Amino acid sequence: MRAAIASLLVALAISNLACAESSPEPQSVVSGAGQSQPEQPTETAQPAQPASATAEQQNRQAGQSQSEQQAVQANPRQLASQGQSERSQQPSLAAQPSQADSAAASQQQADAGQTVPEGTRIVSLFGDVTEILYALGVEDYIVGVDVSSVFPEAAQGLPDVGFAGALNVEGVLALNPSIVIGGSIVAPGPPGTVEQLEQAGVEVLILPELVGLDSPGVKIRAVGTALGIPERAEALAQRVESEIAAAGPGPDVDTEPLSVLFVYLRRGGIQLVSGAGREAETIITAAGGVDAGAAAGIEGWQPLSPEALLAIDPDIYLVMELGYDAVGGLDGLLDIPGMSETAAGRHQRVIVMEDILLLGFGPRMAESIVQLRDYMAEVRQSLQDASTTDR
Repeated sequence: MRAAIASLLVALAISNLACAESSPEPQSVVSGAGQSQPEQPTETAQPAQPASATAEQQNRQAGQSQSEQQAVQANPRQLASQGQSERSQQPSLAAQPSQADSAAASQQQADAGQTVPEGTRIVSLFGDVTEILYALGVEDYIVGVDVSSVFPEAAQGLPDVGFAGALNVEGVLALNPSIVIGGSIVAPGPPGTVEQLEQAGVEVLILPELVGLDSPGVKIRAVGTALGIPERAEALAQRVESEIAAAGPGPDVDTEPLSVLFVYLRRGGIQLVSGAGREAETIITAAGGVDAGAAAGIEGWQPLSPEALLAIDPDIYLVMELGYDAVGGLDGLLDIPGMSETAAGRHQRVIVMEDILLLGFGPRMAESIVQLRDYMAEVRQSLQDASTTDR
């Protein structure tokens, strides 16, 4: 049920963009060529003022325990700036921390940037944020999610606050969150929602809308910083970025790239195609293809029409699974005027991806690139086989 309702979330966001400009496990449903499997600032010490020998001795005696504590806690740069010459006159043992103190300080340093503060309660307002939280291993701090949070499957058992674009503030506050993190596509609404949450003492982090390959890393680092675990987030971001870098087609692909058209479908007759500057272009290009809409001069979103389809004539259709199901699968897709008259339609070259996997730009971005990359490899192979047979 949540997965079905989630379709409204992305649908409203994208249809608004279009007007301004003119379930669980990830899977790929493919028709045609084959099946694809789917830092803190330091205080500057004031220069020591001249004092009598007696006053100096008193100061040493009164401040000896404090010096010991500073010797344990300060880093080398702080020691250099906080009266190092005076401390050097102290008996050497007084300036040395005990073995137990050293061990505690070492553990404290090791935990820095790795542990979420006690009492943290998170409400996640988009599927990509929820995926990031699980990937960071902080799912135990999540007290609520929005309807688009369908992956991992465990997230579907969390309290549901509804559609992020039409939040009930009282419902969110009833979960007693310490922080609310909003996604990159739908800002929390209605108007004034963020202000109400902040006035109630809740920290609010709204991630920007990003469409580049660096998007997952940027979002992961932002979430990690907000939760006090920047080191853990950095490690995850670097891993995800490495996976994305390795997901491309490689230098051995020297054939002409295939053209891929992203078709956005929803119930109620919502039918759009995307072009330059949108998420699909990023995935298509990274996988080694050409965004057919962008190549045809489309920027952002444009209503689907038979004339536009025939002019674009893509090799492959890329659709999301909720939209694919909404129109009745392959037959319903090809019944849309113009869809069956392109190269993609005639040869039934269609790849279907999980919605949040394709457009969420979360930790699983590399997976979406690989799915499309592998499907295009199958199409290329089928074209080569056909060419050999014709000879």
